[in-house]
Amino acid sequence: APHLVDQRMKPPVGFFRTLGQAEEPRVLGAKSDNANSRAYEDLGLSLAPLNDVTRQQLGISKDTDGVVVTNVLPGSAASEQGLRRGDIIKSVNGESVDTLAEIDKTFRTARAEGDNALLLVRSSNGQRFVALGLA
Repeated sequence: APHLVDQRMKPPVGFFRTLGQAEEPRVLGAKSDNANSRAYEDLGLSLAPLNDVTRQQLGISKDTDGVVVTNVLPGSAASEQGLRRGDIIKSVNGESVDTLAEIDKTFRTARAEGDNALLLVRSSNGQRFVALGLA
């Protein structure tokens, strides 16, 4: 008979962490507000993945994919380009983005290549492209 492992004996994820030890990987220009949102201070915006909570809070339908803008700082690059809370970023430089990890990867790649980020954004006015400098 095969050896069976009792999964009930496994401690929950994060069980052995003590307060203050849990750190998220750092991304250039990114700061985590909490587990579900990330601030890109150099661009002046905060983003979050679309999930049931953010969809309900912002009135976004279940068939919409992307990453949602949760905050835009007045006078920032994002604000000057017309990004607003509730806008959905569908792609960055032609790559679809549905998670913060995908956004981080595309921003990192664009920064390394000295490129701007060309965002495909869906807002209440329809879809449009927005260019953000990542220098």
